[in-house]
Amino acid sequence: MQALSRRSLLKIASASVPCYALLSRIEALASPPERLPVNDTFPAHPPELVREMVIVAHFDLQRVRDLVEARPALARAAMDWGFGDWEDALGAASHMGNRAIALYLIEKGARPSIFSAAMLGQLEVVKSFIEAQPGVQKIRGPHSIPLLEHARKGPLASAPRC
Repeated sequence: MQALSRRSLLKIASASVPCYALLSRIEALASPPERLPVNDTFPAHPPELVREMVIVAHFDLQRVRDLVEARPALARAAMDWGFGDWEDALGAASHMGNRAIALYLIEKGARPSIFSAAMLGQLEVVKSFIEAQPGVQKIRGPHSIPLLEHARKGPLASAPRC
């Protein structure tokens, strides 16, 4: 069997397919696919999604699960509320004393901090932070909430005081 030249192939194709149909197919193959405009924050998550994640991490475990299921990296999402007031999803759960959300986020890859350790009652971890970096206990967390306030939200909050 003899190989067909490109010209011969086009002649045969044009005889069997109306010319306008063939041209539209060729044009469709030759033109690049339509693309959506690239967001200014690419390759980051859309800011409105990060905002939702941080907000719901204060109180809604089911929505947190839904969001992390769809986009696992949201477990580490953080946003700036303004003037350097950074808050991540774990920080939100921590200053609200929301242990279930905090543990879920850590399980999914959120980065623990001295604030999450304080809320979770991990006293040895907090002590180690302070020994390694004296004065760190004076640094305030999201919304300028102090470390002691995070500890008050945790399991030690219900412990009897001396």
